[in-house]
Amino acid sequence: PGLGGFIPSSITNLKNLTTLNLSNNNFIGPIPANIGDMTALTKIILNHNQLGGEIPASLFKLTNEKTVKEIYLQNNNLTGYISDDFRKIAWLNKLDLRNNNLIGRVPDGLTQGYQAFQDAGSVLHLSGNRLTGSITSGMRTRLTQWKHTTPWQLYEQQDGYGLTYE
Repeated sequence: PGLGGFIPSSITNLKNLTTLNLSNNNFIGPIPANIGDMTALTKIILNHNQLGGEIPASLFKLTNEKTVKEIYLQNNNLTGYISDDFRKIAWLNKLDLRNNNLIGRVPDGLTQGYQAFQDAGSVLHLSGNRLTGSITSGMRTRLTQWKHTTPWQLYEQQDGYGLTYE
């Protein structure tokens, strides 16, 4: 049950929408390429669908302090790399990319936005992908500054893939 099919690109005409929540449905295909035109968004919640393709580059246009603070894309079929451009989303505090098919290294800049991952409730979940390489000392320092119990999950990757400390 729930909604299905492709997310229509016309949804990005909702310029004053602050929360885009289409979670727990049966959406397929890519995230609309022009999602970054929704400049009032503070939360993007598209988890638990069957979305595929890469995370659209337009997402990284949402850079001012009134825009995106939370992105939930877990449990989809997203592919490609985690872009270093996530650091452009200066106020991002919750990023959940768990259980997709993302590949490559975790960019050190991911946690380096101006005010990114500064809140006590900050979350970074990247487990269940095909990520490799090292978690740099700079990222590890930022992650361990958080003052709650499980602020980040990076290590449990898909079989045959794994991350290490630098």
